[in-house]
This record gives sequence, structure tokens and C-alpha cells, in this order.
Amino acid sequence: LAEDQRREWILRIFGERAGVEMQRLRSEAAQRNADESLAFLADRVQDVIWMLDANLHYTYVSPALEKLVGVPAEDYVGQHMSFNIVKEDAVAAQALAVAAKEGRINSAVIDIRHHGRDGRVVTLETAAVVLRNDSAEVTGYQGVSRDVSERHAAEAKLRESEERFRFLAERMNDLIWMTDARGILTYASPSFEQMLGYKPEEVVGLHGSFNIHPNSLDAVNKALSDAVETRAQSLQLEYTAVRKDGTTVQCEISTVLLWEGDVPSGMQGITRDISARKAAEAALRTSEERYRFIAERMNDVIWVLDKDLKVTYVSPSIERITGHSVNDVI
Repeated sequence: LAEDQRREWILRIFGERAGVEMQRLRSEAAQRNADESLAFLADRVQDVIWMLDANLHYTYVSPALEKLVGVPAEDYVGQHMSFNIVKEDAVAAQALAVAAKEGRINSAVIDIRHHGRDGRVVTLETAAVVLRNDSAEVTGYQGVSRDVSERHAAEAKLRESEERFRFLAERMNDLIWMTDARGILTYASPSFEQMLGYKPEEVVGLHGSFNIHPNSLDAVNKALSDAVETRAQSLQLEYTAVRKDGTTVQCEISTVLLWEGDVPSGMQGITRDISARKAAEAALRTSEERYRFIAERMNDVIWVLDKDLKVTYVSPSIERITGHSVNDVI
């Protein structure tokens, strides 16, 4: 009996040890599989995966970095985080590391510029996570970096374009404006104050029709409705606007309709004060009417020739004097 018990005890001990060993082997295999999967993914994604130790030295950099900056990933391993980085960005990144060690942050996103081997500067948007042990001490950092050079270049061009637009808008007498899909003003040039008495900040957020005179409102709404229905790309119309002080001004709108597919997404346009032009046209009409009134009642013949000596106007008295009608002469 004692021998049987001893044998059973030995088998149990070996069984337990064998179970522990099998569990260890399974864990190591699982870890190897996980590491291999991570390496497989890291080798194929376009974003850069990296790891730093607590002293900001690279312990791993994925191969994608070489494709972006032309420097092999293995050249980074063992180097300090500031390796091959624009000095100002290295200083900013180290300041974040200090904040992490002081417990003030656990993650951060920062743009870091790397020197490319071909002389280019490549901007990488870097998202980093702080690794800590059970005592909350920093043990390292890991993160992902993405090339945003093209996006930054596009943003720079957009800023340059906006600056040129603002330069022109701030110096024009005409109103420049933009609306969203609801017709709400999203931009108003400084000339709003000169022409209408409103500061730009007073009108942004208001509907574009806020200062249209009631006598013009129906015509404007119909023109816009027709433009949307016919999917027009542009529209030009005249209307009467009401200034802040209650006086009116004759305006002409030239606008471009913006579309997202089949849905209007907004408008942008120019509004011009045409009061002087309208006054001149009215004065000309009055003058012509007076001239015609006199010409039609005179016995003498009044005529106008163009540069080619062709008759462009002749008074009705031509028929009484010559027997030829006005249409015969012109």
C-alpha cells in the first residue's frame, strides 16, 4: 500500500509539472504567434509602428519608415528619439515625455518632421501612448506615425488662397458673401459696413434675405427657386436692399450655386451697388423722352448719323416734308 501511494504521489507531481510545462509551452507558442502576427502586420501597413524605452531610445521601428524617409528602420533602433528629427520638433516631443513622467499626460498627438534621405522634410502625425508599470512609473512609449506631408502642403495652399481671397475681399467696394445650404450667411466681407451699415459679424448667422426689401422679396425667392429647379450653376438678378438706417439701395447680385450631387449646398456671390447706374439710366430715359417729345412736334427734321453716315434716327416730320416714312430712311 505504501508503495502504491508513493507511486501515485510521484505520478501526481510529474503530472502537475507536465501540466505546468504544457501551459508554458502553449503560452510561448501563443506569444510567438502574436509576435509573428504583429510583425506581419507591421511589415505591411503604410503607417509607422514604433516603440521607445523609458529613456526615449527606439526598441522597434516598422519597415514603413524607410519607405517614407529613405532611412532603414534598423538605423533608428537604439538611437534616441531625436535621431533624424527637426530640432524644434524633438524639443517639443521631449517636453511631452517630461509631462508623461510627471504623470500629467498618458497620450499625445504631435506632428514630427523627419529629415528624408533625399533632402525632403517629411511630416509625420504621431500618436503616442505612455506605458507604465504597476507603480505608475513610465516603462516606455509606443505609437503610430502617419505621413501627412501632402495634407500639410494642401492646407498651406488653402491658407495662401484664403489669404489672397481675404486681401481682395477687404479692399473691394462690392459685397462678397457665402451661405450654407439653408441660406444662412457664413461669410460677409468688410464692405458690408460701407454699403449697408452692418459690420460683418452682425450679419454672419443671419439668413441671406434679411435685408431684401419686401417689394423685391418675391422676385428674388422665385429666381432662386427656378435656379434650384433647373440646377443652374449661376444666377444674376437685381433687387432693392434696406440699409441698417432704413434707407434703400439698388443692388445687383451675381452668384454661383454650389452643389453636392443633386443637392444644393450653398451659394457664394458678389453684390454690387447699382444705384448710380440706375439713376443714370433713369436720367437718360427722361432725357430721351423729352427729346422725342420735342422732335415729334417740330416741323424741322432732326436726324442722327453713325460713323458710317447711316441714319440711326430721324424725326417723324420727315414724312410731312419729304413724303418718306421714318422706316424708309433708317
